Amino acid sequence: MTFAGRWKGAPIATGLIGMSLLIPLPAAAGQSPPLCQADQLTLRVDDGQGRFDGMSHSGVVLKVARRRHHRRSTCSLQIRPELEFQDAQFNPLAVSARMPEGMHPGPVLIPVALPAHASATSEVTWVSGDVFDNGICVTPTFVLLRLGGGSIRAPFKGRICGPQETGPSYSATLFTLAP
Repeated sequence: MTFAGRWKGAPIATGLIGMSLLIPLPAAAGQSPPLCQADQLTLRVDDGQGRFDGMSHSGVVLKVARRRHHRRSTCSLQIRPELEFQDAQFNPLAVSARMPEGMHPGPVLIPVALPAHASATSEVTWVSGDVFDNGICVTPTFVLLRLGGGSIRAPFKGRICGPQETGPSYSATLFTLAP
């Protein structure tokens, strides 16, 4: 019996198998949009009108948008934000990303295609209260987003805390296209 003949009588199974093949895969070399360059993008920090604030926690929405004069073609934005928090002199502060529990090094993450007039957002949250015994808190002035082609920076207001053993940390959702 051939493979096709074996599955002829099971349309539901072939439908499920067919659906599993719809997982986005990286395009062949040269077919995916080029990486977004820093001069093509702007970064804005939105406090979400306090929707992340409470019980010693805080957060913001990072919004990456295309600059007006660079809206001719699609570019690729790395899907996982790589952030650096900085003081007023642009010195990096010791704040680390909390990685999701589970698979490490984790799945391959396909960049987000950022069309000409689109923007992408990520929700960033952290502990804002000094709730740890011998905790450490920092008050960044800027947040920097590293890109494949440089970095972009925006003003930041907030306090990020963590235990002395690991230091302050944050969590960030993957970038998604903004509605």
